[in-house]
Amino acid sequence: MKNLLTEWRKFLKEENWRDTSWADDDHKVTIGDVDDYLGEKTIEVGVQELLKQIPELELEPHRIAKASLEFPIIVVRSGGQYRSVLDGNHRLAKAALEGNETIKARILDLDKPDIPEHWKELFRAEEEEYVPKGDHMQIPAKYLASHMGEYRTEPFWINFRKKTDEEKLAWAEQVDLSEPVEVTVFKDGQFMHGDGHHRVRAATILKKEIPIIITRNDVRDKNKDPNIWEEWLRLVQAGNHPADLNPDKYNIKSVEDVGLLAAKKR
Repeated sequence: MKNLLTEWRKFLKEENWRDTSWADDDHKVTIGDVDDYLGEKTIEVGVQELLKQIPELELEPHRIAKASLEFPIIVVRSGGQYRSVLDGNHRLAKAALEGNETIKARILDLDKPDIPEHWKELFRAEEEEYVPKGDHMQIPAKYLASHMGEYRTEPFWINFRKKTDEEKLAWAEQVDLSEPVEVTVFKDGQFMHGDGHHRVRAATILKKEIPIIITRNDVRDKNKDPNIWEEWLRLVQAGNHPADLNPDKYNIKSVEDVGLLAAKKR
């Protein structure tokens, strides 16, 4: 990986690339600063997962065609959500066009305690402390799914699977479930979370509902008819698991789509 990143920097003509910057009246951060901070660790991130969370950009087709997927992209994450691509939008677009499931990425997590405060301000494009905004509600924890892959990859959860049911229950009873979990509702109606993994798993074990805040809602915001989201939410709140209603993950575009999915489940 070290050799790959070395070649990547040469490919990007490092002396110019590292000067790419973001600034306000008081601070300036360069891509070189971010590069030095992140080091050499990369992970594989789902391409569709990124596309669902990151705003669409108009990109030049010829630059997409020339993009090399050998080199990792740099992605900003906060509040358990992917927010933007600092470097590699054309590579991400190319990966999507080629039908790749994952892409190499380095993650700039703004929630880490060692992140400089002015980085948080610049990359969140806001001066105040991050406060999630959205619709609050209660939902059965078992209806939530993680889009971060944490349950599969983090050592804590790998070891957790080895515990007995009694040990898991004892652990779950000690977890504070009062703080809302940030949730994204994707176009297919699935309720996905990027933070709160302990709360969600504990509440699932305890067979409880959990408070959530929907910070992004593609079913509502990507469709002009507000009735689509209202009908979908009504079905979910009536006791239907979103994944059972839409196992094939079709994008929900009309009230008729909701009705058809409900009829199939019956």
